[in-house]
This record gives sequence, structure tokens and C-alpha cells, in this order.
Amino acid sequence: MSGCAVETTPCSDVQLKQKITAEGSITTAGEQPSIAPSTKQPVTSLAPSTKQPVTVRTPQIHWHGKSPVFAIDFHPHLPRLCATGGSEPDGTGGIHLWLLNDGENAVEAPVQFIQDLQGHEKPVNCLRFCPKGDLLASSGVEGAIIIWKRSSTWEFMTVLRSHTLDVCDLSWSPSSLQLVSASVDNTGTVACSIRGHDHFVLGASWDPQGDFILTVSSDSSCRFHVSKSKNSCFCDNSLIPFGREYKIFIDDTVAAHRRRAAWSPDGLFVVIPGGLYQQSQTTKPVYSTNVFARRNLAKPFAVLPCGKQPSIAVRRFCPVLFKIATCEEQVSHSQSSPSRMIFAVATQSSMLVYDTAQMQTPILYVSGIHFTPLTDIAWSSDGKFMIVTSSDGYCSIVEFAPGGPIPNPHGA
Repeated sequence: MSGCAVETTPCSDVQLKQKITAEGSITTAGEQPSIAPSTKQPVTSLAPSTKQPVTVRTPQIHWHGKSPVFAIDFHPHLPRLCATGGSEPDGTGGIHLWLLNDGENAVEAPVQFIQDLQGHEKPVNCLRFCPKGDLLASSGVEGAIIIWKRSSTWEFMTVLRSHTLDVCDLSWSPSSLQLVSASVDNTGTVACSIRGHDHFVLGASWDPQGDFILTVSSDSSCRFHVSKSKNSCFCDNSLIPFGREYKIFIDDTVAAHRRRAAWSPDGLFVVIPGGLYQQSQTTKPVYSTNVFARRNLAKPFAVLPCGKQPSIAVRRFCPVLFKIATCEEQVSHSQSSPSRMIFAVATQSSMLVYDTAQMQTPILYVSGIHFTPLTDIAWSSDGKFMIVTSSDGYCSIVEFAPGGPIPNPHGA
């Protein structure tokens, strides 16, 4: 049942840059990113600074009966429990719960099927466990959001019909009491409708400190919706618009139907996909992923070029926090935080993993593992596994050494 496994080998920073299609180094706002030579060959590369073994494998398992897999999420407290969402052979939407096996058990059976959740009439676009872990929200093409609750098994709880068209993204509040959704009906929804975008809303993310809701749209903008208190509703008149001289996000002319952002666990910065970097109105823009610092949400703190394809998702940061080992790392760390954090960026054909202590180059680059576009990424709560889904119906499992992608996790 298991497919081919590829164990990565370290390479120099120069070699790693050359392996990334049209990839450059991180730049702060106002600088022009440098572009490296392109390559079309599939590659899996590990930066030497990682010093942790990594294995990437694509099990030959039909996760949804040969139908596309559009979404995945890990349980926040049970590191081996995950849920996938997508299409079923009969055209309806399906949710499957799985247990990941590791060690010797993973050789013949990488995952174990646990339960099937039925209720969506059309394909499932997104699903997310709440921070407490007792609820699961799923959204579909029909515009419905279903909440599932955990008892002895996972059971239907309620259905929310706040949107008239596809729901593209979901994000829970830190308290697990509220849920924000993003839809192609041009709105985001909490308890009220969040308006302000002129086109499809393709991503939504709730600030872990509870102060902001971020929405990303195909109208070439993202918006931070704020409230006067953490208990009030997020209203339209509290939007923070971007005054910019050039576009910093792609528009609806680019085929990127998911633009899922992610806040760092401490809320000090947010990483937003679907970006553009353009030095002036006359230069050719470069696809990028934009990093915004909480202290200044008016312009990107840093730009991560992502090659010939736009980034579509920045799945939640690795839940494990890591120690800053050297004084040099402390100086280079973006927010002078006591911890290093790891996050993953996906384009339609590649996946890049970054370390916040040194974002000049990704610590891991994986490409060419699927025949059709990638759709979502998820981390296990212990940081050992990361799974990426694809519309070809398969999922790839990235396995790190115990403790996570880099050495020195907090608590070790």
C-alpha cells in the first residue's frame, strides 16, 4: 500500500536556491528579489541548517475513492488523528477520519481508516478542528457549513447556511466559540456578514490573540477586520485598508482558488499567500508570499518569492516551538521572539518550509510529487508529520525526526 519514499539529503544554500523554480531570497519591503536559474525536474531538498532527517512518501491509497482531496486537518491534541475532505465517486462531498501509523506499522499500512462523515451534497472544500478539539467544521461547494461534535464517535451537530455559494476557507476563534468562513459570494461570516471585498473571498484566518480577522480576496487585497473589544462583533467600519502604490496580491485573472493565510502561534506576524512583488509600475511582478508584522500591517515585512506559480496556501505553523540556539539567530529573528517557528507554503506543484529564524532560503523544498495541483497542508500536533493533499486523489506524507523539522524544540 505504501508508495515510493524519498529520504532527503542536505545541499548547500546555493544549490537549494537553484533547485527552486525562479526562486529568490527573502527581501524586506522595498528591495528587489534576486531570481535563481529555473529547473523543471522534480526535487526534494533539505537545507544543511536543518540537520534533521526527512522522509517524503506518497502512499498508493485512494483516500476518497480516486476522487480529488481538497482539505486536510490534524486534531490539535491527538497527533495521529487527521480528517480529509473532498469529493466522493457519486459526486457528493465526503469526510474521512484517519489514524497515521508510524514505525514498523507504517511500512505496510501508512494510515488506518476510522470513520466516514456524510452530510455534504457537494464536494468538501475545507475542514478545521476547533482549538479545544471537540468540534469539527466542514464546508462545501453548496455553501453549507456543517459542525460535527465528538462523543464516542464523531456525530452531526448542526448546519450553518450563511453563504449562497462555495465556502473556500474556515477558521476558529481561539476560544472555539466562533467560526469565520470565506466564500465566493464575496463575504466572510462570523455572527454577522463581513463585507468590503469586491470579489471572491478565498481565505480567512483568526488572529490567535483574538484582535483581528484576516480575509484574502481575488480583488487583489487582504483586509484586517478589527473590534474594539475581543467580545464584540467584527464590523465593516473597522476595516484597515492598504494604501499601496502597486498590487501586492494577485487578482481574479490568476487561477488560485485557495488563498489560505496563517498567523504565527504568538500572533506576532501573519503569512499570506497569493502575493505579488513589483518594484515599480514598469517592472514585471513576481509571484510571492507576503509576511506582515503585527506592529505594521500597512505593508509587507518580508517577501518570499515562490517561482512561476502563485502560492495558494500557508497552512498553520508547526505547532511545536523551537529554541533560538545562537546569538546570530536571535539577531536575525523577525520579531525577537524567544522561539523559532516553522511554516509551510504551497504552490500548485511545490511545497516550501521556512524557519522564522533564517528565512533567506527554505529549509525544505519538495516538488513534482503529484500529477495535479496541491490543495492543502496540515501539521500534526507534535510536529513530526505534515501531509499535503492533491486533486489527483492522493496525499503525500512528510515525516520528520522526533521533535519536529529542526533541532532544539522547547520542552526537550
